[in-house]
Amino acid sequence: MTDTARFEQAQKDVKTLDSKPSNDDLLFLYAHFKQGSTGDVTGKRPGMLDMVGRAKYDAWAKLKGLGADEAKQKYIDKPQGVRVREPVTMAIVAQASRIRRSLQDFFCSNWALPSCASPARFR
Repeated sequence: MTDTARFEQAQKDVKTLDSKPSNDDLLFLYAHFKQGSTGDVTGKRPGMLDMVGRAKYDAWAKLKGLGADEAKQKYIDKPQGVRVREPVTMAIVAQASRIRRSLQDFFCSNWALPSCASPARFR
């Protein structure tokens, strides 16, 4: 399999991961993909309010001078070692919902809060 074919296969593999990788891994993949496919970073750094754009730009800018072949190889190697986030289980969601209802019941029974008049708003 050629490097180009392996690079394209790695792109497909990244898109079909079982769960979303950590932000650091996503930035690594983005930066190495851009460096391997486009080369050194171009354009202006995004503004202060575009935090995601800035993080992506900065991750790509750190690779300035890295060869396309080396960037592609690191991109190809990374999906095999990507750390995935732990999925939020339904048990955790249910527990959080019970805690929220308990707190609402506590506050509504001890204080006359305006939000207690319409409990459906919290459910």
